[in-house]
Order: sequence, then C-alpha cells, then structure tokens
Amino acid sequence: MMPLAPGVALRDLDDAALALGLRDAGVQLRLEEVRRLCDTLGRDPTRAELFLLNSMWSEHCSYKSTRALLKRLPTAAPNVVLGPGADAGVVRLPRRGPDGRARLEDSGPGAPGRCVVLGHESHNHPSQLLPVEGAATGIGGIVRDVYCMGADVVGVLDVLRFGDPQGPQADAVRQIARGVVGGVAAYGNALGVPNLGGDVEFEADFDDNCLVNVVALGLMDEDELIPSVAPAVAAAESYALLLVGKPTDDSGLGGAAFASGLLDTGEDTQQRGAVQLPDPFFKRVLTEANKKAFAFLRQSGAPFAVKDLGAAGLGGAASEIAAGAGLGLDLDLDLLHRVRADEAAQVLIVSETQERYALAVPQAAVEPLVALYEKEFELGAMVRGAGARAIGRFVATPRFRVFQNGVCHVDLPSVLITEAPRIDWPRAARPAPAAAAALPRPVSGNVLGDLRALLGSTGGASRHWLFQRYDCEVQGRTLLRPGDADAGAIVPHPGEPLGIAMGLGGLARTARRDAWRAAAGAVCEAVRNVVAVGATPWALTDCLNYGSPETPHGMQDLSDGVDGLAAAARALGLRGFPGAPLAFVSGNVSLYNASLAGRAIPPSPLVACLGVWCDFGRAHGVRLQAAGNLVLWVGEEDRALGGSLWARVTAHTAWFDAGPLPRLDLERECARMHAVLDASDAGLVQSCHDVGDGGIVMALAEMTFARRGAATLGVRFDFGADETAVVERAFAESPGYLCEVRAADRAAFEAACAPHGVAVHAVGVVLAEPVLERAAAGVERERAACADLAAVWRTGLQHIFDAGSDA
Repeated sequence: MMPLAPGVALRDLDDAALALGLRDAGVQLRLEEVRRLCDTLGRDPTRAELFLLNSMWSEHCSYKSTRALLKRLPTAAPNVVLGPGADAGVVRLPRRGPDGRARLEDSGPGAPGRCVVLGHESHNHPSQLLPVEGAATGIGGIVRDVYCMGADVVGVLDVLRFGDPQGPQADAVRQIARGVVGGVAAYGNALGVPNLGGDVEFEADFDDNCLVNVVALGLMDEDELIPSVAPAVAAAESYALLLVGKPTDDSGLGGAAFASGLLDTGEDTQQRGAVQLPDPFFKRVLTEANKKAFAFLRQSGAPFAVKDLGAAGLGGAASEIAAGAGLGLDLDLDLLHRVRADEAAQVLIVSETQERYALAVPQAAVEPLVALYEKEFELGAMVRGAGARAIGRFVATPRFRVFQNGVCHVDLPSVLITEAPRIDWPRAARPAPAAAAALPRPVSGNVLGDLRALLGSTGGASRHWLFQRYDCEVQGRTLLRPGDADAGAIVPHPGEPLGIAMGLGGLARTARRDAWRAAAGAVCEAVRNVVAVGATPWALTDCLNYGSPETPHGMQDLSDGVDGLAAAARALGLRGFPGAPLAFVSGNVSLYNASLAGRAIPPSPLVACLGVWCDFGRAHGVRLQAAGNLVLWVGEEDRALGGSLWARVTAHTAWFDAGPLPRLDLERECARMHAVLDASDAGLVQSCHDVGDGGIVMALAEMTFARRGAATLGVRFDFGADETAVVERAFAESPGYLCEVRAADRAAFEAACAPHGVAVHAVGVVLAEPVLERAAAGVERERAACADLAAVWRTGLQHIFDAGSDA
C-alpha cells in the first residue's frame, strides 16, 4: 500500500487561523466545509484532496445552493429521453409514420427514435477577464458536452450581455464585446459548426460582469446514446479509464472555483491562469477520431461510457464517471500524458486543459483504441504529446484514489467528491417599490422620429455586426439564418420534411423589479420566437445568471426565478400531449456575477427553446411578402411603457423606472401560442414577428428590413389620433405576434384563432412602396423611407464592432 501524501495542517486550527491557511493554500472552501471534511476523514486532507474538493464543491460544479431549487422545474415529458443530470439533455423527434411523414403525437416512449441533444452553459467570468479565450472555450466546452453523448453537433447559439458602450466604462465594454464575438466566431467557424442565432443586450448593469451563455445542439439515434457513468459490469470485469486528447498542462487551473466567486479584475490579483486555452482545429480531428472509436466500441458489444473534461478537469470527470455507477477508481498519474514531467499532482488533477475526454472501456479495448488515436489519427502530430493513455482502473470499492511517484495523493469516498454539502442561504423579499408618483403624459414629437431614435440605439439596432462574423451556412442544413426570423432553423435530415428551430429569451431591463416575471417572461419570449417561425415548442434549456446567493435578496431572486421558469413551462405545455409540460432538459447555474465592490447583475435567467416542424415547408421568417397583405396583431392592448426601450431612449425616465410593466398572463400566452400555430399549420401566415423591444412599430420596421436591411415593401399603419394612445400602442412591449396574412385569408385566420379565445386586431397593410406610413383620420400623415430608417438601423452598433466603414 502506497503511503498517503502529507496533509495540510488544518484540522486543529481555530477559525482565524483556518481562514488564513485556506487563503494561503489558494482554497475557497467554507470553514464549516473544511471542518466537516476533516471530521469525515479523521485526518487533515492532502493538498491534492483540497484542490480537488475546492473545485468539485464549488458552486459551479456542485450546485450546492441551487440543487434543491432546481427540483421545482419540470424535467420529464413524453418526448424527453434524458433530462438534466448528464452532460446534455436528449429529446426525441417526432417519428415517421408508414406514409413517411412525422407527427407530433408519435414521439413518446416506444421504439428508439431520432433525437436532438441540447446543452447550455455559461462562461461569464473567463470572458470578462480574457474575452477571446473565455468565449471560445465556452463554445468548446458546450460542443464537447454534446459530442460526448454520441451526437454530431449541428449548431450553436450565443446569448450575450454587455455593459454600456457609451457609459463611463465604454472602452472596456467595447473591447470585451469585440473580444467575445471574435472568440465565438474563431472557435465555431474553425470547428465547422453553424451559428444559428443569438441574443445580445447592452446595459450598464453588466459593466463589471458580462454574460456569455452558449447553447449547442446535436443529432443522434436514440439507441446510440452514450452514458456518462461507467457500466455496472466494471465492478466485476476489467475496465480502464482512457484519457484522450491534449496533454495535460496547468491551463485553466482552478477554473471551476474561479467561476464560483466574486470576479476580481484587479491588475495584480486577477486569475488569468484560470482561463482555458482553446484549440478548435485539434478539436475537429479529435471529434472524427472519437466517432470512429465510438463505432468500434459499439461494434464490440461491450458497454462503455464517455465524459467530457471540463470543470475540475481530470478529477471532476474521473470521479463523476465512477461515483455515478457506485464504483471506485484508481488513477496513476505516472501514466498520464502531460506537458511537464514534474507537474504536481494537485495541478494534474484539476487543471482544465481543453480538448480532452475520459472513456470507461474494457481493458481489452485499450490497445486498439490507443492505436486508433495515436497511429491512425496521429493526434501527436497536431499537438506534441497528445494521444490516448489508460491511466486508471475501475474497482468495486467506491473510493477514488490518485497515485503519483509511489505516493497516494487522494484517497476519498467517490460520493464524497461528487456530493458537496448543501447550503440553504437565508432569503428575504425585496422591499415593495414605492408607489409611483403621477407619471407625466407620455408624448412623442412624432412616431417615426422616435422610431428612428430606437433603431439607432444599442437596444434596437441591427445585430448584423455580430452575426456577420459567424458562419451560419457550414454543414448545408441551415433553413433560417440569423436575422431572417425570430429563431434560427435547420433541416436535420436533408431530403425529409422534418425541421428544427431554436429561439432565445431573456430581458434584463425590468428584471430588478420582478425576478419571477423576468424568468417566466424569458420562457415566454423564447417560446414566442419559435412559434413566430411556425414551429412547435418542444423543449427548453436555461442558464440562471445571478449575483451572490449569500445575500438574502439575491437568494430570494433566484428562488423566485426558478418558480417563474417552472410556472411558464407548465402553463405553456407540450403541444400534442395534454397535461405534459414543456420540459427543461438541460441547463446551467452561474452565480456570483458580482464585482468585489458588491455590484451585482440583475436577475438574468436566459432561456433557449427547441422547436420542431413536421413539415418545414410551413416555416416563415419576418420579411414581408406581398403588397396588399394585411398585418394583424395577435395580442392584448396592454399599453404599458414601464421598462420599455422607448422610455429609455427618449429619456422618459419616470416611465422607464416606475411605469407599469406589460401584463404577463401565462394562460393568455398559451392561447396565443396555439392560435398562431394553428394558423401557421393551415398555411395562413405569410410572415410573422413577435413583438419585443420597441413594441409594434419597431417590429413593423424590422419586417420591412429583415436581415439585409434592404426593404422592397412598406407598411401603412394606423394607431388612431389620440397622441398619448398612439405612443402606447406604438411602443408598449406587450407580448404578442404580428402576422402577415393575405386579405382573402383574414376570415380563415380569425377562425383559427377564435377557438382559443384570442382577439385579432388589424394594424396595417403592406405597401408596394418601401415606406413606413402612419395614417389616421384627422392626423397629418407621417412618412419615412425604409431605406433611410434601415441605414440608421444598420449602423447603430458600428461604433462598437467596427470603427471603419459599414461592412
């Protein structure tokens, strides 16, 4: 038996000395956690054990503050194959019937079907510190999560929140925004995965903490799903842990713990070494090697498992793959391929070197797999020292042990590593806002003048300055590109009518006022973006971005946010399966998004929604199709301007801060969803746009511009003659849909909506001339050329992303 490495003397220290000892060791564990650990072990922990638990018991890995809350979310539905808990979620697509056509109702349990794999995670702290590398490794991590399930990655999306590019930290904000977008583009484009869309906001609340959330989706057959825990037979049969990919170095050291604390950007104290280094070109080769390795293992008939090495590195993946099966694992670091021969055990265990996978495979498969990676694919020719090594063996005794140079550096119960002590932080509701004083009358100089201001603002301008840097065409599956529609879409199986869409949701401007509403609204917005293209919402993912859970108000915001997500998912439901929820199948929690000065981001739950078409021929974008068509509004006349983009841009501060927020009625939201989908299925919708930032008039303008900003048609609209009512009707951000419908189809469209109790309001008519025209009885006509408005819209973000000419 190898001797145990010396312990770090902590057990007998008082609180002050223990805190100092942990700080000197670079460990962020809480005092009570360390005392519990010492009591459990009956000894002082080794340095390697401290480093491992510092990562694995971090908020980022353990969800110790949120795991109980997350149980409130609906995660099971008839179409869900695998919900949260693995590296990514798996959802079954509608199966094809004897006639070759797919039906929503035929996607429940039964014969294995074709599936979509969904992952969603954050890389916020790394991106604030090193924007290019942080964002790129965020993409790298999320695609690994999908790949290791056995899927082919077919798309990524990015949800971004940046600070105020015109505020006191403008230079830093612009640098971070450019770096993040460049990192997303550099990795995704080089990897050969299309970027299907995104969402970005600019608010001063994110000056100190940007948010970089990334989503990936993949395709696979259900019977090829790879588990992420070792096979049970490894308790009795000889199974090895095979580490594949780049040689381990010290990059990303402590990344999980770094992401679980307040962000320190001080020049002398920031943790740049905690940010990983991306390598998308190596990833492409490694992905192809993995596909062949997985095929070999499937053909052998022996069960196997795969884990991506992300947070907590080798120690995290290896302990999870063993503990999940109730097994133990003996790791020999002397067998590990690494950059430096003399690297310390604690570094090798938790460094987060990118582009690595851990495989639990039969011992008999090790030699042919090593030959595949090192001889057939020559990984070492791309990166010196890269390859495949069997570095551990699974054992029935559920202990995780790590050896190096004849010394045991870790000897812990497997489940102790993966089950961190839970924390129930105190909660306290925020004080009710003071009753708003009498608000001034909301007035506009002219509607189209205000629209021009909104179109040129950071909140309303075209996002082409971001997505023009992304490759959305690679792989040849893209159906709806960024800017074409409210959701991105692909044809997963060319030659078949099945289609899938991805929409995003999340609004920061009003989140501090109502955390429940912010979360429920994020679900509704993501769903509306999918419904607007004619697809049926099929599953959800989320990333919960919040400040510190250690503040009572912060923890209450988080609790309220989870409740809002759950309420919306249950209320909207799974179409075709009465009573079933729209399930969350994957997600991520990112806490401590606050600076050392205590400035926290607003509650920012960001949601992605997967949608499906049984026939993508029914898909539609936002661009207007034909003169003479009607534009119909499917929504409520709420007229609330609180928190609106109009109030922000036109300096109606009282309305922005204290004005009533648009009503969020989940029952009505569900009714509108079904009404628009029924009309779309009947072929009655020519184009559609959900109403969000800027309200109806903003949505009308965007329907003339679409992605390219080159309008060929216009719209005449009528909001009446009352100037106050005009402002509210034009710019209130009440949820709903603008649907372009042929005049001859108006009665059929209204008939499709009627069973759902949904009112339809005529807003305008499509013009052959590319102008926006406000016409109302008794009011002087307002007209603006769409080309002039589009020029403002197209260049609104130029000062951030391109100091030169318009691209």
